[in-house]
Amino acid sequence: MTSSAGSLSIASVEGLMASVGSDCHFERTGMSYNLTIAKRPIAPAPVPPAAAAEGIDAYLTHLTVERRLAANTLESYARDLQLLAEFAAGRSVSLEALSRQELEALVRELMSEGRAPRSVARAVACFRGFYRFLLLDGRLQINPADDLR
Repeated sequence: MTSSAGSLSIASVEGLMASVGSDCHFERTGMSYNLTIAKRPIAPAPVPPAAAAEGIDAYLTHLTVERRLAANTLESYARDLQLLAEFAAGRSVSLEALSRQELEALVRELMSEGRAPRSVARAVACFRGFYRFLLLDGRLQINPADDLR
């Protein structure tokens, strides 16, 4: 019934509309739907610099091997770290050079986008863990996300 993207396919929508019949307040002739899809170019996701990707990969490996986090958690953390890398690249600084104020600005941006509070809390936990890892690994002298909330 659903496509790989998780939405109803055209065939399933037509079948659903035909099966509803006159028992429902929406009759087949009364329902309309737009099948046109606007074609617009999709910009490729920016690739983080090699140093950033190396730090992210090392942290994700640490979470996989030593912390044994679940696959879904690892996927979420990878998305959060990609977002962090894009944020740093947008400000033309490395991940290691982001300040506490810049991290707070990112958290405010996530909240203003309407993300669920749990998603923002997970991202913050991911950022804190990532910077703690960089500190313990000797890649940072100070942790800008030490008590980030």
